[in-house]
Parts: sequence; C-alpha cells; structure tokens
Amino acid sequence: MKNKIIIIILLYVCPLNAQNSVSVDTLEHTKEIRQEKIDKEKTIILDSINHVYIPKNLQDCFIELDKLLDSSTKKEMKKLKNREDMITYHLSIGMWIRNNWGLRKDSRIEKYFFEKRTFSSPDDISSLILNYYHDWLNGKKETWKEWEKNPTRR
Repeated sequence: MKNKIIIIILLYVCPLNAQNSVSVDTLEHTKEIRQEKIDKEKTIILDSINHVYIPKNLQDCFIELDKLLDSSTKKEMKKLKNREDMITYHLSIGMWIRNNWGLRKDSRIEKYFFEKRTFSSPDDISSLILNYYHDWLNGKKETWKEWEKNPTRR
C-alpha cells in the first residue's frame, strides 16, 4: 500500500515538475527578450560604440568623415564625376561605416535613417551617406538638407 501511494504521488509530482521546468524556461526566455530590449534602447542613445563616435544625422556623418579620412582620399572622392561613382568606396569606407557606426546594431544613426522610413538595408544607408558626402566635398554643403526634407529623393 505504501508503495502504491508513493507511485501515485510520483505520477502527480513528475508532470508538475515538467510543467514547472517549461514555465522556468519560458520565464528565462522572457527575461532574455526584456534584457535585449533594454540593451537595444541603451545602444540607440549612445554617442559612441567601441570608442567610435556615432553621428546623429546626415550632416554629422560628413563632419565625422572629414575628420576620419585623409586628404588624399578626400581629393580622390572629390574628383569623381558624379555622386553615384562613390560606389567605388562601397566595400571599403562604406563597409567601415556599416560596421563601425552600428548600421547593423541599433545605433542612433541607424535609428535616424530608419525613422525616415526610406531604407531597407545598411548598404542603402552607407551608399546615401557616401553619395551626399561627394556633394559635401564639392562645395554643395546644403544638398543633404533637401534629402532630409524629402527622404524619398536620393
């Protein structure tokens, strides 16, 4: 009789433990999701990631590129016939922008561009930055403002 009671108790306790472990797993998953959201919110407001300054808008990108790039690179860029030729820098400076300014990591510059609702990828964003930087280098320092007023125009 004693053994039967123990078996009956075990039958009831084991399923409860299994349910509790699922609940604990679900609770842990919920905590992870919550922490990811908190981390994302913190990252979006940071002015630097890994000791690299993150621009806050398109003009700030140009100011930062002016500081980062050497004069010979800027001269090469300036000589290009039109802004679309900046594609030459897509896999070099463009990649640096994507990787270091957090265009894949919820940075404040990514947020700025995605709030404009005109971009689907970090590649598009870095291309736009470089295209308007070409204008900037060639003395057209206000064309980016036209884009900011009408972000569907590239």
